Amino acid sequence: MILFAFELLLLYENRTTGSFRPLFWLPPLFLVWANLDIQFVYGILLLVLFVAASLLQDLARRLAARGLRQEGGPVSLANARLLATFCGIATIITPYFYHLYGGFLASLTSTANRYLPDFNAMGFRQPRDYVLMLLTMAGFLALGLRRSRDPFQIALLSGCAMLSFYAKRDAWFAALAAIAVIAEAIRDKGGTPDTDDTDVHLKRARNRQLLIAGGLSVAILVLAAVLEIPSSNEVLLTKVAQSYPVAASNYIREQQLPQPLFNSYEWGGFLTWYLPEYPVAIDDRIDLYDENSIAQYFKVMNAEVPYQAYPAMAQARTLLLQENSAMGEALRTLPAFRVAYRDSVAVVLTKP
Repeated sequence: MILFAFELLLLYENRTTGSFRPLFWLPPLFLVWANLDIQFVYGILLLVLFVAASLLQDLARRLAARGLRQEGGPVSLANARLLATFCGIATIITPYFYHLYGGFLASLTSTANRYLPDFNAMGFRQPRDYVLMLLTMAGFLALGLRRSRDPFQIALLSGCAMLSFYAKRDAWFAALAAIAVIAEAIRDKGGTPDTDDTDVHLKRARNRQLLIAGGLSVAILVLAAVLEIPSSNEVLLTKVAQSYPVAASNYIREQQLPQPLFNSYEWGGFLTWYLPEYPVAIDDRIDLYDENSIAQYFKVMNAEVPYQAYPAMAQARTLLLQENSAMGEALRTLPAFRVAYRDSVAVVLTKP
């Protein structure tokens, strides 16, 4: 999210000033991004959209198309090629070379995605879903009030909205895009000084805005850290124990229950950190598991097939499941399993 936001900042800086210099930061940005997160591909798609919109505006200007209002300076064809080449090279300077693109496409089109909670569409059962919808609507309203025909902003907000409302894990796309569009509308509404020192005034005003925004961001982060980050490991575990199987994990460790362990998908990441001596059966690093295995897991958990159909569960000698899960309720009634531990969060089952 931070890297995508930084890319947006650089692109809007180019559109505002017409200078190509901010875009010099994009190749090193993608070099870092590609080595940290496979979703750098979304950043490449954003860059492609930006270059295509800029070239379209440049073509419209050359053809003197009166119906297309120019908003932001375009990137020349030569600069666009140079920029795309260097950014593309930066994304393959990784241990995986160009294979990250194939991995991204495979994860995006996997048939197992329909079973993964993060890939589900928004259910509009939480206030944040409605807040995102209102923020997105405000972004489109800002474009409408300006009578904007800017292809970049229209495509940016539309594309990010489709991504966000299709899969809730990508909700941040629409939020960042809407904030960028609204901020651009506020900046334009402020107007520009009508003097010979316009550039100087604009530069000073933009520097002031950056300082204010930076100061506010730092203050918000510090405040959030003070309010949300626990003061000690004990306080952290007490808070985490409300949703994660801290006590059940302690019991498994103290009693040295036999491996292999079978766990709920939602707890895989937590157990990897808190109970590292017990390798998890599944976690949210979906790239580590083939899609058939993921699909079979959720079929078993949803009681679509018998538990023996999933090898990790059939072979497990210790099972750590959510207390209110249907699978936990079903297995504890079978003679093949014994309830070793149970609390309000988790249930631990073992095989004799």
